[in-house]
Amino acid sequence: MYREMFDTVHRSGKHVFFHSDEYVLDIVPDLIEIGVDALNVQVKLLGIDVLGERFGGKFCILADVYRQHILPFGSTEEVEEHVRHIIRALGSNGGGLVSWGEVGPDVPLQNVETMLSTFKRYGKY
Repeated sequence: MYREMFDTVHRSGKHVFFHSDEYVLDIVPDLIEIGVDALNVQVKLLGIDVLGERFGGKFCILADVYRQHILPFGSTEEVEEHVRHIIRALGSNGGGLVSWGEVGPDVPLQNVETMLSTFKRYGKY
């Protein structure tokens, strides 16, 4: 059923964006096969390096900066290293990466500034 829906989306010249907060690592190959162009998952849950090694360049990965710990409670050094890790592992010309950080009232301004400047500095591939 998903393939039929995704084929309709593709025929209209659009891309399929798929979201899951669950552990879907084992079915990512199936999602790619049925036409998912961009997958929004909790990259920290599935494993940043695992996603990059197994699926980097095969489709676009939408990855948010880890909002439960690193963005609100991490040091600026931890935020920068985490953002760089996401870019190194998941950014590729073959599939792409869209990344962002969810900023709530618990996120220090310095961490927001660090996240944005790190995206700007290293987010080109």
